[in-house]
Amino acid sequence: MRYAEHFPELTDFTDEALRVSGYTRRAISVFDHWLTEEELVKSNLLTYKDAAASGSKHVYLDQERRFLAFYRDLFAGGGIRKTQVRGRDVGYATYIDWDRKLKRSVVLSLRERRRIDAYIPSIKLRILGGFDRTDQLLFESDVAVGLVEGLAISHGLFVI
Repeated sequence: MRYAEHFPELTDFTDEALRVSGYTRRAISVFDHWLTEEELVKSNLLTYKDAAASGSKHVYLDQERRFLAFYRDLFAGGGIRKTQVRGRDVGYATYIDWDRKLKRSVVLSLRERRRIDAYIPSIKLRILGGFDRTDQLLFESDVAVGLVEGLAISHGLFVI
């Protein structure tokens, strides 16, 4: 299937296993560190639903806005997204730039409803939507790492 080479199946997400698979990993987060178990339990900002229920929806949406601005800039030159129906991979969608469908996919991922798995060919970067307001960035080349880290920081996100 066309584009499948950009989406190899990954089962081991340790840094060593990812290096063996040809990736350099970075995590992008609204938090400045990996949260402890205690912090996870106490946080009311991990999900959209929890934030709304606790009266913190405005904080959650500000964090979401920062992620969206970051991804808008990353996808400005286009990208590829693995598509799914009912949790099963069915194909790939291509984008020439940031558009409403791609934005919707990112929002669903940020809200942990359907995690995004996308690839940006121009910088050889795979994006895996994550948990706890933290996404994984897998670089095939170290060339763009500094650029993307700087972009994340400029949008008020943290590289952890």
